[in-house]
Amino acid sequence: MTEAALLGAVLAGFAVFPGTATDALGGRLGGISSLRWDAKRELLVALPDRGQDDGKKAYAPRFHEFRVHETGDGGVSLELASTTLFRDAEGRPFSGLIDTDESKLDAEGLGIAPDGTLWVGDEYAPALYHFSRDGKLLDRILPPDHYLPGENSGRTNNRGFEGVCSSPDGSRLAVLLQSPLKQDGGKAGEFSRMLVYETADMKKSPKDFRVPRLDPAAVDAEPPLSRKDLAFNECEGVSNTAFLLLERDNRGLGADPGRSRMPAYKSVVWAELKKGKTVRIRSLDLLAVLKTGGLDPETLPVKFESIAWGVPARGRRTLWVAVDNDFEPEVPTYFFRLLLP
Repeated sequence: MTEAALLGAVLAGFAVFPGTATDALGGRLGGISSLRWDAKRELLVALPDRGQDDGKKAYAPRFHEFRVHETGDGGVSLELASTTLFRDAEGRPFSGLIDTDESKLDAEGLGIAPDGTLWVGDEYAPALYHFSRDGKLLDRILPPDHYLPGENSGRTNNRGFEGVCSSPDGSRLAVLLQSPLKQDGGKAGEFSRMLVYETADMKKSPKDFRVPRLDPAAVDAEPPLSRKDLAFNECEGVSNTAFLLLERDNRGLGADPGRSRMPAYKSVVWAELKKGKTVRIRSLDLLAVLKTGGLDPETLPVKFESIAWGVPARGRRTLWVAVDNDFEPEVPTYFFRLLLP
């Protein structure tokens, strides 16, 4: 993957599931918040979040595995291969409920370790969970104290760990905050943060990087965007020091009442770690790519939340982008495939 390859991406098909689709366990298929390509198993792994109604309805957090198939017309389809529940150390399923005495989990970010185990970012705590491939809890790691929620510090409410990603060689694991910490300005802050762990010793304190956010004045939108309208939703490692970051606005199909259904900003940002900080290098305008591919931006769901790099197609690599439909039955779940040069 190079910067030039990212900027040359074109739409090469998409898979879509209706909002009423069910998973392999009979639950609602939707709410996709993270996506990863498992090259060893040749599976696309998708992570839903805490369930319907933002954690107010009972839901057991889980992950799905899909097989990728080429179609005769040059498109692509996904076949659901499995659905696996996450379970605590005693074997009990986690709960997605906000108010519960059970082990709870709002799964938002997914990383695959070289041994196939899963790292999952939890937005509730926030925390980093390590699971076996059959979904059993192996470990739980809390971030530095200044990330933990307090009255005037720590993660902003419902804006915790949103992205988790490994470097290609598996030696590093990055965890991305959706929005700035309270002490960094909250939703209106100029930068979010990313923790980078060395996987050889996950108990060692991670490096803490500031991640600059988009200046909303750079986007031609009506009404104008503010930083409170923007969020990071995913990361993907392309080297030990370079990452793809998915950044988006809060506009589109399924947006909260009073917000525009016309999206203005959905982008994949190429960012690099340099001298203790994160530098934005280039950005791929996803709305422009999809519009060029024949899709109407006004028909697209608001929550572009997942990216996955590396799935082979036609002798080339692809970048996948998935949306979170919030488990709404009238909002479809899209998986877009972008072909890289």
